[in-house]
Amino acid sequence: QMCIRDRVSTQSTWVSLAGVALYQIIYTTLFQLLKKRLQQIPKANWPMRALILEAIGIAALLASFPLDTIRRRMMVSGRSFTSTVKRIYKEEGICGFFNGAIAASIKGLVEAMTTVWFGWI
Repeated sequence: QMCIRDRVSTQSTWVSLAGVALYQIIYTTLFQLLKKRLQQIPKANWPMRALILEAIGIAALLASFPLDTIRRRMMVSGRSFTSTVKRIYKEEGICGFFNGAIAASIKGLVEAMTTVWFGWI
């Protein structure tokens, strides 16, 4: 018989996988849509290329961040997916699902600049 902690751990793993999949789908789709536009921008104009990549990253991040927040809260509290979602929404409202998104987007900016700087696109 599975204990509660094991069930929460299993649920949080699935939430994590769903969040990663959602992020990758959105990021890859937007990147492929804008790839030709990125290649038209001269390499000397790397700030513009970095901003476009950052915009793609922020869009993917904002779409998937609520799942990441739910996963983290599930791991800390030991609650199930549905009770965690209800608790976040009841106590913090919709904004509670996006706590930490600004810091994550700053990290994404550094990643975008690194990608452009080393010419990976």
